[in-house]
Amino acid sequence: MGRKSCIIRHCRFLRAGAGEIVTIHRFPACPMKRQPWISFVEHCNGISLAGVSWMNCYLCSRHFHPNSLTKPGPGRRVRPGHNPRLMITPVGGFREFIPTIQSSNASNSVKEERMEMEDGGNSERSNSEAEPESIWCHPLLDGMECGEESGERSNLDRNIAAENEELKEKLRATEQIFDTCHRSLKEKETMIQELREMVKMKQRKVRRLEERISQLEASQMLASTGVAKTALNDLSAIEGESAAIEVEPEFSLENLIATINTQAGQQAKSLFSSVLENSNYNPTIVQLLEKLYCLSPRYHELVLHTLNNCLSNPVTSTTGSSPVKRDEEVVCPIARDQQNADNPASDPKAARLRVGRPKANVITACREAIRLKNMESLTRVIKHGA
Repeated sequence: MGRKSCIIRHCRFLRAGAGEIVTIHRFPACPMKRQPWISFVEHCNGISLAGVSWMNCYLCSRHFHPNSLTKPGPGRRVRPGHNPRLMITPVGGFREFIPTIQSSNASNSVKEERMEMEDGGNSERSNSEAEPESIWCHPLLDGMECGEESGERSNLDRNIAAENEELKEKLRATEQIFDTCHRSLKEKETMIQELREMVKMKQRKVRRLEERISQLEASQMLASTGVAKTALNDLSAIEGESAAIEVEPEFSLENLIATINTQAGQQAKSLFSSVLENSNYNPTIVQLLEKLYCLSPRYHELVLHTLNNCLSNPVTSTTGSSPVKRDEEVVCPIARDQQNADNPASDPKAARLRVGRPKANVITACREAIRLKNMESLTRVIKHGA
């Protein structure tokens, strides 16, 4: 099937250009409506269309007034009752075409067209089935008779294209702004979620600390001195037949803390004092924690160091004079044991460690136990000998 084109002579050989959309319309199927179209073509071409099949005849939209078409773009149709019109080139307008040969069929068709125009919507509904359709549309360059109209349409098309491009640019810019805002919002939501997780973790940690403090307060593990007294008795009490280092019955945690004079103890005091000043914890709990920190494990090292000094530098006594006391709280029990050793009548069993090899063995064993920090061995040696 060949390419469909306008039957008007000067429209057949026009080449595409200028970007103007021109539609091709089939001749009406109704003979009464088709007669004005045939007369128009015969007038323009100067030839007769007798014997030509109307199925192969088409007219382009350039030969119709714009008001005769349904819409300006592709797919438009010719309105019912509208016929082709002659174009006036100098003015660029249209005038109604009146056929020169007034045949009975032509006159009847003109009357029918006028009646249909008067009827309005009724004629459109009755003749909608016979309405010519848009068969094919293609861009054509306007010919000799419509140059000015083609220029105006070209300018209008260029303006519309420029406006469309501008709108597309604005749309792209708006989409970019929207995407940027969307990404920023997602990042903010992620940061908020992470902060919420951190807050929950901190809250759980605070709850665990509060539970631990409440348990300590309820059990009163730090409030009583029984644990400290038991530890002192296990480490430094000497029970047995031989000489022993006695612990004062009225011993308390306050006296023990007062005797500890080490760098670790001073650091502990400064640390817990800063905690007490900069927090809202119970002062009693903080003080007990400080005492517990000082007791473990520095206290055991202090006791072993004191015992080692006492054994390596025994207390000497002179005739008619009392022994020299280095530290009354620690050395006094050893001095009393040595006095008992010097006076066998008061403690016969203590005379075994007065002089000779047994005393040297006991001292050596005690020193070895103190060096190894073995309190069980030290207690066994003191109780039962070397």
